Amino acid sequence: MGTFLFTAPREVDTWSDGMTGLPSYSLAHEAYERELVAHGLQLVGNDVDEGDNHYYFTAKR
Repeated sequence: MGTFLFTAPREVDTWSDGMTGLPSYSLAHEAYERELVAHGLQLVGNDVDEGDNHYYFTAKR
């Protein structure tokens, strides 16, 4: 089974990337879940760390 982990805010948001200065965008939790399913993945868990970073844990369906 393949797995995939990424981090992004749960809500729609825009910010300046700390390394490049370029704009970064969050599509929000619901949009990420729809895209994961459309590409053969499923959301299997979430977590938030002490820095308020939101993690999405996925697996291949």
